[in-house]
Amino acid sequence: MAPLIIRDVPEQGKFNAGQKSLCWMVIGLSCVLSITGLIMIFYTSFPPVLARFSYLIHAASGILLGCGVIVHFYLATFHPKSSLEYKAMMGHGYIEEEFAQHHNAKWYREMTGR
Repeated sequence: MAPLIIRDVPEQGKFNAGQKSLCWMVIGLSCVLSITGLIMIFYTSFPPVLARFSYLIHAASGILLGCGVIVHFYLATFHPKSSLEYKAMMGHGYIEEEFAQHHNAKWYREMTGR
């Protein structure tokens, strides 16, 4: 069976789908961690079943968030497509025009009008 190859990748805006997914994952799981953490701290104020269930949800959310951070770290440092040039751009906060045109074409058009 031939491998699945995606040839037509839609144009990216300022942030790609992976960056947006990680952002919402961090926001959502941080909220879950906060709520379940409060339930665990004030466990006497809640029904025992809810307090016990919050331990499970808290642990699962922490594991998922940790996995997201590890994947993010891998993609930013060791992934073959993460070039030294891109890492340097992340360091100083500016990207080259050619890089933006190639990797963030939609955003590039919005900014330059070309």
